[in-house]
Parts: sequence; structure tokens; C-alpha cells
Amino acid sequence: MLSGIWHFSFHVADLDRSVAFYRDVLGMELVHVQEQANAYTRSLVGYPDAHLRVAQLAVPGRGEQVSTHDLELVEYIVPRGERQDPARHHPGAAHMAFAVPDIEAEHARLTALGVRFVSPPNHITAGVNTGGAACYFLDPDDITLELVQPPPRRAAPPPAGRAPIALHSVLREGQEAAYEREHATVPADLLAALLRAGVRDWTIWRSGRDLFHLVDADDFARALEVLAGDPADQAWQRHMAGFVDRFEPGRDERTGELAKVWNLREQTAAAPGTPAEGSHD
Repeated sequence: MLSGIWHFSFHVADLDRSVAFYRDVLGMELVHVQEQANAYTRSLVGYPDAHLRVAQLAVPGRGEQVSTHDLELVEYIVPRGERQDPARHHPGAAHMAFAVPDIEAEHARLTALGVRFVSPPNHITAGVNTGGAACYFLDPDDITLELVQPPPRRAAPPPAGRAPIALHSVLREGQEAAYEREHATVPADLLAALLRAGVRDWTIWRSGRDLFHLVDADDFARALEVLAGDPADQAWQRHMAGFVDRFEPGRDERTGELAKVWNLREQTAAAPGTPAEGSHD
């Protein structure tokens, strides 16, 4: 029975060149480099004289997983391989996709560093990722890689056990309808800024002039610090100042987070003999 993904692997012609690309250009973290010319490795790969150089890399901020790395790069010293056609249409060809919060910005950054792209970012207009964007590019061995900006609703799920943040703000008198109109279509650059800051979801409910916010973020205090320096959020806050009278203070002076009083899931998980979720006795 499978329990997780350990790593994805590419075989490369020059390990040092590839490490420089994935670490220094793409921004992955180099976890470990080693040479393997032992009995275990030779049995594993099926070559009695095998001698490999191996590098392990990880996406920054990935959190604890079953493995310490996401990508393994392998250079065969012995037996020395021959270059194959890595074109995407050949059976057996593979590619690896990286999630990014702002694909236009990342495409521009990598293009300036000389990365070869198959196309500019393409807006996804059909299928389960409609609303996102994607583009292919090539590594030094012409291995296909991909940038993917997920649609806002497909942002990565929150880590297990993290509670959302609740906020309370109050509108200026007479601004109720105007505030809702402003949120009918939030600017795309603000959505990208929120994702970059680690905000996974944000829902707002209104009752009269009172607004109740439920925010799902990796680290909300840190997200606010990042957003404070983002031009898109700065422009939005200046615009919203005409609609919002104030944010009510909460238990956390930095974020305004409201104090949690009670949670059904937490209580039922702690109480022995409580009917399981989904049961209706």
C-alpha cells in the first residue's frame, strides 16, 4: 500500500550544471549531494559497476513530509549514458510542474535569467483548473518543466489542524451596497498578492454594517507584514478606506483576530463516546 511520494527524479548529463539551474535559477533548496558506488546502489539500479552522483533538492517552505526532498538529480559516471530525445510527445517523456502564486512575474524573472520557455503563460480556459495559468520551459538537458498558477479556488489545502482566523470590521454609514459592489470582482493583482502572502482563502459575511471575515492563512501575522509592502494591497487599502469605518480589536493586537469561544469538531474529538462525524443516531 502506497503511503506517499518520496521524490521525482531526472537523469542529467552534468550534475553541477543542473544543480546550479534548479538551485540558483529556480530557487530550490539543495538538501544533499553524494556519490554512490556501493553494493546497494549497484543492486538497486541493476548495473554491477554503477557509479552515480546524486543531488537532492526541495521546494522552500514545503513543511515536513515523508521525504526531505522533492527532486533527485542523478548523473551516471558509470555506465556513461547517451543523450536521448527528450521531446514531450515521446512515450516515456516526463515533466515536473511547479506551483507559483504569480506566473507572469515568475515568467518574467526566469526569462531575464535566460530560461527557455515553450510559450508565454497560457490562461487555462477549460477543465478542472479553469481560471489558472500554465507554461512549459526547459532545463539545461532540455527536460520539460512547467509553471502552474492555480485558480484562487484551487489554492493548496490548509495543513491539518490549523484553525482559520476570524475578524470583525464595521462599514461606514450608508456604504453597505457599495462595499458589496466593490467585492463583486476583486482586482487580479490583489488576488495574486494575497496568494503570495500565504492567504489560502478569505470569506466575508455582512449583517447591516457589520462584516465578519474568516481567513485561512499559513501565518496571518506574517501575511499582513508581506501585504503591507505590496503595491496591490496598498492600493486596495487606500480604496477601501472610504468604505470601512474600523476593524474591531481582537485578542491579537497585530492581526485583530477574534477570541475563539467554542468549536464543535474540537469538542467532539475530545469527548469519548461521541458519535463519529457523519453519523446520525
